[in-house]
Amino acid sequence: MVMEGENHGAEASINAWSVHVEPFESSTASVYVRKKDTSEFVNSGWIISQNIMGDNKTRFYALWEADGDGCYNLVCPGFVQISHRFGFGAIITPLSTYDGVQTWITLRISMVGSHSLSTILFLICAYHVKLFACLLEQDPADGHWWLVLLGESVGYWPSSLFKKMVVSADLIEWSGEVVNTRPGGQHTSTQMGSGHFSNEGFKKAAFFDDCVFLVEHDDARKPSNAIVSATSPKCYDVSETSKGRDRGLFFYYGGPGGPSCDN
Repeated sequence: MVMEGENHGAEASINAWSVHVEPFESSTASVYVRKKDTSEFVNSGWIISQNIMGDNKTRFYALWEADGDGCYNLVCPGFVQISHRFGFGAIITPLSTYDGVQTWITLRISMVGSHSLSTILFLICAYHVKLFACLLEQDPADGHWWLVLLGESVGYWPSSLFKKMVVSADLIEWSGEVVNTRPGGQHTSTQMGSGHFSNEGFKKAAFFDDCVFLVEHDDARKPSNAIVSATSPKCYDVSETSKGRDRGLFFYYGGPGGPSCDN
């Protein structure tokens, strides 16, 4: 799901799963905050990628890019880590099970004054499963983008990394994504979301819930012009949006992929 328009960030609750991922590929569920017509963005969510993370566990990650520079986590210079307690690559557990308990993480990318959002509570899911909540915030005094996890500042991306994303962003993506290397010349079997199509619904298909965008003073608003689409709908699809649990939009997404799905 994509929304265009000036914004100060985004938020969503992202259903967390473990799925099959082929070697040298990845499957992610994340929030992007971008500046259109530039390469500048900040992205965070969960990822499964042996190539990037070293195994096939579902892990918390972040990614940034600006003017050809950027990287995952701490692979390149840029992110300044402050926390001695939290870091990138944290394993997300417990995870959702098919037709069983559902778990999710709450993710926020936000421009806020000071660190007024740095006090954050554990997210308590509908089934009383405790996960972690995390957010990204920008300190407008210096333009840094801060990452806060469980109420503790993990660190920040210095404002010097960006040329345009120092005042606002103008494009948000709430999305599942698969890197497809087309092994053997065929579409990959790497799965997205829960590995099941959106029409299977709750407890079976993966979801994003309470997708909102943020304006000044961190005011959350429901997207009114969001576009929902899938680039390979026979491999992975997405449902139409509906009202979320609280104040945002909700949608199911995902699919199994497979060597013949795009024929």
